[in-house]
Amino acid sequence: MGPINPYSNYRRGFEAQPTVIPASRAWLRILVGLVKYKFLGSIWFRLTYANLLFDDHYHPRLDLLVAMVFYYLYLYCNFSGFCDMAIGAAGMMGIPVAENFNNPFAARNIKDFWNRWHITLSQYMRDVVFAPLSKSLVRLGGPALVDHAIAVTIVMVFLLVGVWHGVGWNFAAYGAVHALGVVANHYYTIGLKKWLGREGFKAYNINPWIHGVAVVLTFGYCAASLIFFANTFPQIKEMFSLMR
Repeated sequence: MGPINPYSNYRRGFEAQPTVIPASRAWLRILVGLVKYKFLGSIWFRLTYANLLFDDHYHPRLDLLVAMVFYYLYLYCNFSGFCDMAIGAAGMMGIPVAENFNNPFAARNIKDFWNRWHITLSQYMRDVVFAPLSKSLVRLGGPALVDHAIAVTIVMVFLLVGVWHGVGWNFAAYGAVHALGVVANHYYTIGLKKWLGREGFKAYNINPWIHGVAVVLTFGYCAASLIFFANTFPQIKEMFSLMR
């Protein structure tokens, strides 16, 4: 579930001079995790798919949007709250644990999202799958196909990310949706750099209006993608049959 803690972190925790993490900071981290996990998560859960839509009543389509957004909020509070408690508890024993979240709601694209959400899984997949597989494909296809080799590797990585989370075609679909988002960002960035040039691309990235729109679109994409994470395909079919 995470955080996926590398061996080097554990080793530092058991060295002759272990990492000193203030007890007050560790307790505060546990408290913050409990509030997110037990309080906020419980509130948002009442407005997710299971509690809002599966009640044998017809619903307006707006309720589906509400369920998408609040499932995203619930999952964040549930997952990051659990990680906060794990990090705080490990800190009480002097064991440093890697951070697993960095404000994912502020992500400006799907690639940035995975640098902020379940960070340790992203790093694990980068080191164990992406790096060796992309290098092999580049050697096989040559420098001319390096961009396409990276795109193929991204697809493989995110299909694995999908099935990492559970058994079922819905989890594979979840991984495929994020693979599509990251690959689209990959090619979009390449095209934008060629079209705008170095200075134009830099200006594009620092433009606050573009940044704001990108964050909103990324939030919506990530929230919508979780329909596959939260529901099986029969459940999704039933859900849409209840839309009025």
